[in-house]
Order: sequence, then C-alpha cells, then structure tokens
Amino acid sequence: MQYILKYFPHISYNQISQFEKMIDIYQYWNSKINLISKKDIDNIYLRHILHSIYICKIINFDTNSQILDLGTGGGFPGIPLAIMNPESKFLLIDSVKKKTLVLKKIVDFLELKNITIINKRIEIGIKNNIYCDFIISRALTNDLKMFIKLSKTFNSNNRNKCLLYFKGGDIIWKKSFNNYIISHKIYSIQNYFHETFFYKKYLIKMIL
Repeated sequence: MQYILKYFPHISYNQISQFEKMIDIYQYWNSKINLISKKDIDNIYLRHILHSIYICKIINFDTNSQILDLGTGGGFPGIPLAIMNPESKFLLIDSVKKKTLVLKKIVDFLELKNITIINKRIEIGIKNNIYCDFIISRALTNDLKMFIKLSKTFNSNNRNKCLLYFKGGDIIWKKSFNNYIISHKIYSIQNYFHETFFYKKYLIKMIL
C-alpha cells in the first residue's frame, strides 16, 4: 500500500480501503484460480495495482467516460483504474468464463458500481454494439498491430478513440503502425515511478 500512497497521496479514505481489501480478495481467489502469477501475489501493489494506475499520471478521464479493458485477465488495469476513477464507467472483457465469474465476485466485494464484466471473445467489436472512449490493454497481446486492429472494431462515443497500451522491454515503433492511427506518444513509466520493476516499461498512447 505504501507504493500507492507514495505516488498518490491524496486518494480518499474509501479508495484506500478498497485498495487494502484487494490483497485479501486476490489472495483468496488466486489460491483457487490463476488470476495472476503466484510469485506476484505478494507484490500485487507494486507489480499490478501501481503499474495499472500509472495511466492516471497522464490521463484525466472525464465524468462518464467509458473505458474498455480489452482482455482484462485478472482484472488489471481495469479494477484499480475504476477505484481511482469512480465517476467513469469501465467495461472489462475477457474470453475465459471462469475468470470473469471470479472478477464479478471481486467487483461485488469491493463495491465497485462503475464496472461491468463481459465474458466474450475479444474479436466482438461492432457486432455487439460496444461503445467506448478509451481502450486499454496490459496483457492481451505483444502484437501492437493486432491490438490496433482489434480496437478499430469497436464503436466510439466520440470522433476519435484513445488507445492505451502497456509494453515491456525494448520498443520498436514501425512506420507501418502510422497507417492505422492518427498520432502516438510513448511514455517511460520509470520517469514517474522510480522502482527498478518499472525499468523498460512503457505506456503507448495512440489516437485512432
């Protein structure tokens, strides 16, 4: 918890309480289903929660913004971001039914009213009339081009969609990516969070 308070000292008492409850509920469910790596469960605040809410350092979600967490897996970054942005709406999509069933229990336990969990294949897009202003991905795919193409299949409430893509390791930006987007910017997370875990971890912001 000290990691969150170090970089976000002004969060509310309710947000602190929700973040503190996360460790207990995740430890319980992770013993039954592999939501996150077992070696990471004791470092959930640093490696999963803080990593997820890095987005809050560069994006201010408007009230009623709709954010789609595509391939949410264990609920990251969607659940921590929903705690940080209680006035925004989050859709967490994953194709693994047993994970989405557990995520619904976690969301209920944390009393998060701004999250909807959807169990569908990620290639659903426009066919299911899902609208969003932002699309985020943390562990869906290492193929950036694929993520962009998948994102294009979703409708937008606004003229343009903002994509937020977490990437680890060396970044190789291919000129061909520019054929699919309007603009992009790459942020080094270690410029904000100084722990060694964030070395060579980035967030790519793209506008469609």
